[in-house]
Amino acid sequence: MTPLAMRLRSPGLPADLATGDARLDAHLIALDAALAGFPAVRRQTLLEARDFLLEARDRARDAGRDDATAAQEAIALLGPIEEIAREQRASRMALFRSTVLSTGLGGAGVMLLLSLLRTGWAQADWLALAGTFAFHAGFFGITLGYLQTYVVKRAEPAAQDAPAPGSFLVQFAPTSIAVSWGLAAVFGLACLLVAAGLAGVGPFVSMPTAMAVALLLISLRLTLGALRAARFRARVDADTLRIDGLFGPVVIARAAITGSNRAKMPMQLLIPAAGLSHQIDWRDDSNHARRTWVSIAPDLVHGDRLIAWLEAAARARALSPAGAPSRP
Repeated sequence: MTPLAMRLRSPGLPADLATGDARLDAHLIALDAALAGFPAVRRQTLLEARDFLLEARDRARDAGRDDATAAQEAIALLGPIEEIAREQRASRMALFRSTVLSTGLGGAGVMLLLSLLRTGWAQADWLALAGTFAFHAGFFGITLGYLQTYVVKRAEPAAQDAPAPGSFLVQFAPTSIAVSWGLAAVFGLACLLVAAGLAGVGPFVSMPTAMAVALLLISLRLTLGALRAARFRARVDADTLRIDGLFGPVVIARAAITGSNRAKMPMQLLIPAAGLSHQIDWRDDSNHARRTWVSIAPDLVHGDRLIAWLEAAARARALSPAGAPSRP
């Protein structure tokens, strides 16, 4: 995808992102020019960079540096612009690929079900349906993938999403939750219709078993993904992560987290999710290795903050003596 397609230039640094320091603002403008996505998407990275620069500059000032030196030290600590931009672009492209696959196959599968319901199995033109399936997979996948990756901004937290100092809530925006419940109902109905066909009842009774099983698995994955998004809620405190999901709560101590990585592509396709699946490796009270997945999407409030917290926890454990749990 070309850089022009992935971004819409902004007229300058938004007023609410300005630091009041010409040196820091110039650095943020240069960073903005290297990022992918429309202004609303780039804003998240700029917000994080601005906050880092201001904090680093203030620390340098407190240490006795003059304004110019403090600004330069803050810029140096932030790191090279191209490195930050490369990570952001890679993250956007990974989200694009995952969304293309999940929404493309899901949308095409739903349209195929609707076509079969309308025409009936016996009258179906399978060559035409195959072409239509491919068209819908590309249309839904590329269109929704592009919008979610490069156009739609991430949800910004409100005051109630940080209930106490050092704590924050992670959940999907209210509109997304409502949409997820609706999608769960649609895809769940598709599951029931196909399952009924396998049992010898309903409009899909004459569908070949292999095709019915494939459609059932696609519909089931979409249903579970929508339900996970609707039910997902997490709370992070200084030393604890509690995840309330589809199958009950999971409580993970910060000191028990051994790894935090984006799930590899095969798992991205297998795990029912509303976005990119992120893998958390940790150990329970009996020191048994455990693994939990969370879905990270643009409309997940504090999603980036959760990933940063997990990565910091994993690094802290790795640096502790012999990998022993370390307190934050």
